[in-house]
Amino acid sequence: MRVLMVTSNWIYGGRERVVKLLCEGFRELLGWDVTLVVARRRDASAAVSPEQFPEPQGTPVRWLETDRLRGVVFPLGRMMRELRPDVVFWHADVQAFPYYWLASVLAGCTSRVVAVYHGILPILGTSVRFRVGERLRSTIARMAPVSVAVSEGTASAVRTRFRLSPDAVHVIQNPVDAPDIRARAAGCEPEELVAKHPVVLVVARLSPPKDWETLVGAFRTVATATCATLCIVGEGEEREHIIQLARDAGITDRVILAGNRPNPYEYMAHADAFVLCSHYEGFGMVLLEAMACGVPVVATDCESGPREVITHGQNGLLVAPEDPAALAEGILAVLTDADLAQRLRQGGLKRAGEFNLHDAVEAYRQITERVCGWSQ
Repeated sequence: MRVLMVTSNWIYGGRERVVKLLCEGFRELLGWDVTLVVARRRDASAAVSPEQFPEPQGTPVRWLETDRLRGVVFPLGRMMRELRPDVVFWHADVQAFPYYWLASVLAGCTSRVVAVYHGILPILGTSVRFRVGERLRSTIARMAPVSVAVSEGTASAVRTRFRLSPDAVHVIQNPVDAPDIRARAAGCEPEELVAKHPVVLVVARLSPPKDWETLVGAFRTVATATCATLCIVGEGEEREHIIQLARDAGITDRVILAGNRPNPYEYMAHADAFVLCSHYEGFGMVLLEAMACGVPVVATDCESGPREVITHGQNGLLVAPEDPAALAEGILAVLTDADLAQRLRQGGLKRAGEFNLHDAVEAYRQITERVCGWSQ
């Protein structure tokens, strides 16, 4: 089975970590011949080197870099014709799907496409150009032989936005390799965290979908009540904005911006609380990674994702979105109630084990067989 995995960037983000895990799982568990194609713009922000975010083990990687997203059409089409995959998985923002579809048309493999939605951005545009693009994206969503969403919330949003039938979108939740994560988390405490406890940790792309205003506002309250340190692992275009928010809140000396790290799990294993604060999520894979490291998690109950991972009070805490007071209360509860923190740790470890790679690979295998059956 020849499989092509196409994504629009290779940075430290949830989607990329899932793609890496699936590439390795398809190869190791199914023996598939997998090639990863990264079709990205040259100005893609927060890009990291392979030393910082490694490529999938045993998987050839093809890089397509263009000045504009539409520039991927012809080189991607040529690559598809060259590799002749049995199935093509699209892992990208929906804005890229029209260009991927045109490339698939050029390669003559539109019947072997699986569109994987890792989240869907809110509708923000009203211009004629945006409306035309949205109609095109909707048309392509209905033409794709199979669509997969990584959460029920994302599936519901895709069905509503693109007017798809309930059975048109399959849900395959993202996997985590909990044993591997725990093995990688077993290293020494990161230097930045020594003598900084209690540590409130965030691991995220520094991008607008994360609600930095609420996070910093909440931590200002936490910093007043405790000697906690906020450590943010990740990189992105919001870095300077976060620095300014911390400066305005008077907590600059209590905030560490650690940047991208090759092994964030060492940070998770030595944190006292883990926070996911977002306006919206596709799934929230980082919550499961933190759970696998044994750190109590607190997340905003935003659209999609967190509520499908967390059962409030059992394996994590859910708080109202865009509410600094509610988030601060949740963080303080974890930091000050040892019994609660221990219960959440144990519940989180169990929950992380329920999202295993074997089950996800099997679900994608069934989808792949269905697509190949249609294409013959």
